[in-house]
Amino acid sequence: MAHGSRSLSLIMDAFIQAMFDESVLESAAARYGVPNGALRLLGGFQSYIYEFEYQGQARILRISHTAHRSIAQVHGEAAWINYLVDRGIPAARVVPAPDGALVQMLPAREGAFIAAAFERAPGTRVSHDALGPALYRQMGILMGRMHVLTQDFVPPTLAYRRPTWHDQAAGFAARCLPDSEQVAIDKFDAELAYLQTLPTERESYGLAHTDVHLGNIHIHDGQLTLFDFDDCQYTWFVDDIAIALFYATLSAKNDQERLALAQSFLPPFLEGYYQAHWLAPKWFAQIPHFLKVREIGVYAAIHAHCGGNIDALDPFGQQYVKEHKPRIENDAPCMELDFESVARSYAIRPKS
Repeated sequence: MAHGSRSLSLIMDAFIQAMFDESVLESAAARYGVPNGALRLLGGFQSYIYEFEYQGQARILRISHTAHRSIAQVHGEAAWINYLVDRGIPAARVVPAPDGALVQMLPAREGAFIAAAFERAPGTRVSHDALGPALYRQMGILMGRMHVLTQDFVPPTLAYRRPTWHDQAAGFAARCLPDSEQVAIDKFDAELAYLQTLPTERESYGLAHTDVHLGNIHIHDGQLTLFDFDDCQYTWFVDDIAIALFYATLSAKNDQERLALAQSFLPPFLEGYYQAHWLAPKWFAQIPHFLKVREIGVYAAIHAHCGGNIDALDPFGQQYVKEHKPRIENDAPCMELDFESVARSYAIRPKS
């Protein structure tokens, strides 16, 4: 039942918090060669994120519990990130601890915590003044280059293979939403069933970031650096594009504003993307399905985060639930746009 699954999800969050204590932090500091107290908490929801310095270099430390990711999954993430960085992708490299290991297992009372350290992405968050075609074009080039390179990526071992989109999404709405939201649960599951009918081909499907938005990008001297690969999974490349579009329009207050944001973001993004990677424009006809999966997924995650107490949400969360509940139940598209036609306007095969 949805109620039981949702409660389990929330219990897991509380469980992780209960397992995380000073001894875990002390162990992490020792593994990475920094004094106790040198780790500065930056935040965290699914993981604890810290900043520290090692031999004069700024580092980011992420500590996750095995209830969130297995150590094999973190190894797979690290291998993919460093594979991309080694081939010129501007991303935050995973750096080894003094013992040479990229991933550290930290003991806990139950399960274990997993630590990984990253180079700090240079620069700062993208300011509002930097938004515009040039930035969106850079984002498209970056994603397109990743989609090219990922086609030749092979995990070091089969055990390190990252999850598929279906591994991540199956049952998610049912775990997060109460029984009163059965309509949303059913629509989410119907979208997943449809996506399972799509072909998976080399040029259109592979390991992808699936969380490209301005919160996961730093800018320095006009250059972008991508980080937070925690959600990387095997999916269609157009899904990666749809997720970037979803978050680029998330601040919209109404349909007209959402469409305007999409029309300002997508053309320069695709202009950049097609400079790097060829993706058949027919795939863009599937974007409404991927947008709907993300829309309902965020709706479900918000419910889980507040434990069903919508009044306890911040204004953004309350507005999202209020706006998207009828949209989900009435099958309203996230935005009215002929995505395939837009893609055809920019679909040129990049020069080899």
